[in-house]
Amino acid sequence: MRTTALRNASLITAGLMAIMVLTFAWHRSEADTSEDISSLGAEIFNSRCAGCHPRDSVQGGFGPGLKNLAARGTLPVSDRPVNEANLLRQLNEPVGVMPSFKDMDAKSKSAVVDYLLKL
Repeated sequence: MRTTALRNASLITAGLMAIMVLTFAWHRSEADTSEDISSLGAEIFNSRCAGCHPRDSVQGGFGPGLKNLAARGTLPVSDRPVNEANLLRQLNEPVGVMPSFKDMDAKSKSAVVDYLLKL
């Protein structure tokens, strides 16, 4: 009887520890994914956007500066509200002389949008 109780207690303890490890791993993978997306967004921005859009200024280069974009309320040129949908729309159907980025895959576009909202 005592052996059964000890075995049950050991199984419960092992189960709880497994749950804790899995929970930690899940939270860690979410953080890694978020960091990966931000890193991808910065990389794409630097290679495809920064030549025209300064990220550290509201003053433009060839295109508008994007510093504090989310806090401004509206997108430069189009005056659409700053949100994910409108940033994606700008990438696909740009207003003004900006080229379209329809060739960019959805994950890359989402990463750029995430990056822009954090500037």
